Formats: sequence, structure tokens, C-alpha cells
Amino acid sequence: MLNYGKRLARKSREKQGIGQLAATLADDGDCIAVDTGTTTIELVRNLNPKLTITIMTNDFAIADLAEEILPNARVFSLGGVMRRGYRYTSGSEVLWGMERYRTDKAFISANGFTVDDGFTSEDPEQAQVKRFYVKQARQTYALIDATKFGSVSFVKFADVTEVSCIITDAMPSSDVVSAIRARNDSLVILVH
Repeated sequence: MLNYGKRLARKSREKQGIGQLAATLADDGDCIAVDTGTTTIELVRNLNPKLTITIMTNDFAIADLAEEILPNARVFSLGGVMRRGYRYTSGSEVLWGMERYRTDKAFISANGFTVDDGFTSEDPEQAQVKRFYVKQARQTYALIDATKFGSVSFVKFADVTEVSCIITDAMPSSDVVSAIRARNDSLVILVH
């Protein structure tokens, strides 16, 4: 597994573009859940600083960045056990904190995605948090670079039917798009 700094540098231009596009989907007054990840941090980096917004996250880097650059943002940091070498929390404390709240939008990352296996994560505890983000949101946006298509990681946290939109840097193959449409014809794919 790559540590946080190495993951941040990997595919950085693509992640920046995905984050810029995703940031346009946050509206004034929204309560958003922002999953841990190097692509989701780009979302926060690109949010309009004039937005009055509530951000719920279990990622310390995201909470720190939001506090620093978004003067009108209220940041809920979800406590729990910190995963060593990463800057996020997981475990029952995070889940307990989240179950009381609902969000307008969840912005999630994934280590892999296939139509049959859905969205997957390398870490079972983080997958639980991602699952809660999806469950508690009215709309869910998956921020994944094109290298994640066709890849399956250790544990599934969401099905293609549970996601409103995939934001990526390259359109998946026509076979993948057709398979997505067969399962979720309302899912939008946005390409930066």
C-alpha cells in the first residue's frame, strides 16, 4: 500500500481535474460528506470559498484544508481510531457519529470499480465508513480516476445502483457504460 504522500503525488493532474469538476456540484447551503482520499482533497481545494457549507469528514487533511481555505464552512470532524500512515479515522466511533446525520451529497473515493463488484476499498473499516456516507446522503458522487475502472479491491462498499454520478478523467469503455446503464440508467458520468 502506498502511503499518503505517495498517493497524493500519483495521477495528481487527473485528480486535480476531477476535484475541480466535483467542486462545481456543491451548492450554497449544502451539507456534504467528504470521504478520505487524495482525489476528494482536490474537491475541497477547489470549493468556492464564498460557499456557506457544512463539511462532514473523517479525514484530518480534508478538515485542516477546509478550515484553512473555506471561511464560511462549518467542519464536522468524525472521531475514531486513526489508521497509521494515513490521515483518517475509522471504526465504531465514526459510524456512531455519522448515524445521527443526513447529508445532501456524499463525495466518495474508491480503490476500484466494476459493474459486477461495485465500488471497492482496500480497508474493511474504511469501507464501513464509505458505506455510511452513501447511506446517509441524498446523492452520492464517486470521484475515481480512469485507472480504477476494471479494478477490484478487497471489500465492496457500494453498488452501482447506489451512486448518482461518477466523476472521472476519461470515459470508460462503451461496454462498461452499457453495463452501467443496464443497472442504473439514471447514473451520470462526468468527465473532466
